[in-house]
Amino acid sequence: MNYLKQNLAALEKNIPELYNSMIPILDARQVFETKETPGGALTARYKGKLLHSAYDPVKEAERTIRRTLESNPAVCIVEGFALGYYVSAILTHSEDTLVIIIDNSIERFLSACKLLDLRDILFSERVIFLIGSSEDAVSSVLRAAPPGEIKILRNRNLVNIEADYFNAVENAIKRFANRQKVNNATLNKFAHIWIRNLISNIKVLPEAGSIEILEGIFGTFPVLLLAAGPSLTGLLPRIKLYRQRFVLVAVDTVMRALNEAGITPDFLVVIDPQYWNVRHLDRVDLSKTILVSESSTHPAVFRKGHGRLFFAASLFPLGQFMESFTGERRQLGAGGSVATSAWDLAHILTKGPVYCCGLDLGFPDRETHYRGSFFEERAHMMSGRFSSAETAAFQALTGAFPFFMQNNSGGKTLTDSRLVIYKQWFEERLKQSPEKKTFSLSPKGIRIDGIDFTDAEKLLDSPPIRNTIDRILGTIPPVPEKIQKTLYEKLLVGLTILTQDLNELSLTTQGSIDIINQYTEGGSNVTLNKVLNTLDKNDKRIVQLQSKNISGFLIQSILQETLTKSSRANSLEVSKNLYCKIKEAADYHLTLIKQYSENC
Repeated sequence: MNYLKQNLAALEKNIPELYNSMIPILDARQVFETKETPGGALTARYKGKLLHSAYDPVKEAERTIRRTLESNPAVCIVEGFALGYYVSAILTHSEDTLVIIIDNSIERFLSACKLLDLRDILFSERVIFLIGSSEDAVSSVLRAAPPGEIKILRNRNLVNIEADYFNAVENAIKRFANRQKVNNATLNKFAHIWIRNLISNIKVLPEAGSIEILEGIFGTFPVLLLAAGPSLTGLLPRIKLYRQRFVLVAVDTVMRALNEAGITPDFLVVIDPQYWNVRHLDRVDLSKTILVSESSTHPAVFRKGHGRLFFAASLFPLGQFMESFTGERRQLGAGGSVATSAWDLAHILTKGPVYCCGLDLGFPDRETHYRGSFFEERAHMMSGRFSSAETAAFQALTGAFPFFMQNNSGGKTLTDSRLVIYKQWFEERLKQSPEKKTFSLSPKGIRIDGIDFTDAEKLLDSPPIRNTIDRILGTIPPVPEKIQKTLYEKLLVGLTILTQDLNELSLTTQGSIDIINQYTEGGSNVTLNKVLNTLDKNDKRIVQLQSKNISGFLIQSILQETLTKSSRANSLEVSKNLYCKIKEAADYHLTLIKQYSENC
């Protein structure tokens, strides 16, 4: 029986993009050799290789899926659809696991649609189809996937046949997992600092314009991005000459070098929440430089005399809540390094080329930063008898599993696993936006696909445009004081609303904690049914509160742990732990808001 008609109807209704891609090839030949198994289901061969059990493919898939689902994964990635038995088994034996199907052949999927009734899969809201998609498409989907464990199911023979494609898919998944690991570690380390900074910076928010008004203001003028890699040392003497020919965008870590060389950048990007990062700006004149930042940056940055101020959209729930009272802002790319944000800003400012100086993403000649940087100075300041500056330099080189990669000259430069994440971020962004022409001036910098190397000498051939750049800079308006005052009043209203919301969140979670304690400690008339009814009522109220996401930001690690716990775990104990953490987060916000209100 041919099931194509009913499967196509389901595709047209539920997945029109995939339907449209299949229409031109409907007459394609059947690519599978099929055979009915003793169990009654079809099995298939492709290029001579058996894709499912020759005896009972349905039971084979169910056995595999039961083992896979024991840990209750949030996401299952199925590499190679074949006849879809794995996917059907996941949908049958799990209630909420998201399924991502990735396969490079629309023809194979069409053949499966002719052979089997796939409507249970095609109509499921838990299935995402990446059929005929690029290898990197899985990363975009995973970014929007629910938190929790990710399991990969491979159709071994199909994966072996299409080894190049699926190896690239696995690499994309590994890159995503590495980024998530870094992001989670960063969140655990800095979450409380970000929140503290956000509340401290409430007074600054009205002063900061949105970076969207900077979009395209320099037309096609070239931009020079100044990062703090070792190659900056050799190029520093030329930057005064480049300034006559380029818009200068600097990261905070290079400001000391620029200041000592008498160079004023047009834009400075500062996004770090830590106090030590502010020290890069010690004794630096920022009065003629436009500061581009984000509301979770350390507040000491904004106490320095600076030029006009612009904020990108906050990445954090509390910042987003406060911005709802002051107006939406445009996001700035965040790849984990200030250089990634500066690169994104550079391409917002111009449609022309961006040249990168000091963007090494490695350790040319085994150096970590330009000479004389604050990183070096801090190593000497913190050195002692048992912890020398040389030891600090060695740890910087070896602390993240160093290895060699190809550089822009065709040779090898030392890099590490952390810097490779930034390299991958640039490559993904450039693949998505190939029109963003970017060049590197670092011959020993790590080669980034999409960024060509160019000789720094050639930049001096560009015509002087400094007068025009300065004229354009002079047209960028500050936020009028009257508007700043109005925005601040709105923020105070927002703080009042948030305080009331957080108080209710704290009280509601305390009520849930109390009734769980009464039940588990015994000695009361509280029944399990009463506990569950109370928790259900409280949970419904928590879901309605705006502050749930704001407080939830601080408890991502416990949420991850809760979501990945086995179903055999003590559910009441897990719930109590979660309520305790939510209350703790709500109370932390309330304490900071109270301190701010008393001091403002």
